[in-house]
Amino acid sequence: MIQYYDKFLVEKQWIDDELFKELFSISQALSGPASTKLLYCINLVHNGTLAAIITFFLFTLPVATAMFVLALGVSQISETLPSAIYAFLSGLNASVVGVIALAATRLSSKAIRDNVTRLVVFGTASAGVLYNALWYFPTLMAVSGLTTFVHDLEPAQRLSNTPPPAQTHPRLTANRDRNNIMFRAPLPVSAVDASFYPVPPLLLSLFSNMLLAGTIIFGGGPVVIPLLREYIVAEKWVSERDFLIGVALIQGCPGPNFNIAVFLGSLAARNAEYSPLAGGIIAWVGIFGPGVLLVHGTLGVWGIIRSKKAVEAVLRGVNAGAVDLIYTVIYRIWRLGFLDGNSGEARSLGDEPW
Repeated sequence: MIQYYDKFLVEKQWIDDELFKELFSISQALSGPASTKLLYCINLVHNGTLAAIITFFLFTLPVATAMFVLALGVSQISETLPSAIYAFLSGLNASVVGVIALAATRLSSKAIRDNVTRLVVFGTASAGVLYNALWYFPTLMAVSGLTTFVHDLEPAQRLSNTPPPAQTHPRLTANRDRNNIMFRAPLPVSAVDASFYPVPPLLLSLFSNMLLAGTIIFGGGPVVIPLLREYIVAEKWVSERDFLIGVALIQGCPGPNFNIAVFLGSLAARNAEYSPLAGGIIAWVGIFGPGVLLVHGTLGVWGIIRSKKAVEAVLRGVNAGAVDLIYTVIYRIWRLGFLDGNSGEARSLGDEPW
């Protein structure tokens, strides 16, 4: 996120600080990969739909391809790995913790505007490391927005639909030419009768699970890895050891953690003697599709609703609450970043002094 800020705001000046915060809040508030959605929104606002789509492919496909190749390699290795490999992967996780911590502190300094947002950042970050569940992170985001909504607006303003005289951003006004690919159709359903389609049952189940994950994941990185563990490892499609190797590899790669779906999908298909390429593509489409479609449709009408005082107040809290998710990422990687070469299990990075 902080790289986006430096690149597109400081260096290129495509957007201003307020618009960046709005797009950041939208990306965090909707399901799917937050970093991918934010990059998509920035390009959609500044360059249009075609540029946003091209950027999406350029951002996700290189690492997705790498994860596919790595999955093929992991599928060929024996049950035990040299201790040096486990140490290398643990070192990747440790370095990632430091980089993300730096980004979190920089984003916190921009999100905290007063005592209320300071309370939101501290409270949600603390709450995020204490508990983990599918419903938990959306709830924290909603509470954050509600907090600033109640604080900022008088009772009469909360119910008023009259927009304030605040400025509107020219790039986010309704633009039929730029946002001509509107989100009109509902998301594809995950429950499909397999008898109508000549698709192997496992691949259909894999797509269904990935599509469901991409639709219900709020919070990005902190949620996607434990959720995919339940949807893939619990189904016995991928072993616990291969899953932990994938987690370590994706932490050392640029781009969104959601690309671990390609790794897991490829392994799941190969283990079931289906095409690993088909499994990787199915997983990639299922995990990324819902979030990108949803944020595109939201941004298409954002120019109409963004000027409302209530929306501005809610977004202020959502933006502050979204920062807590980054601290949660740090905590989760710290707790499970050290791969024990003897047991093959994940342990806390604090267990190893180096």
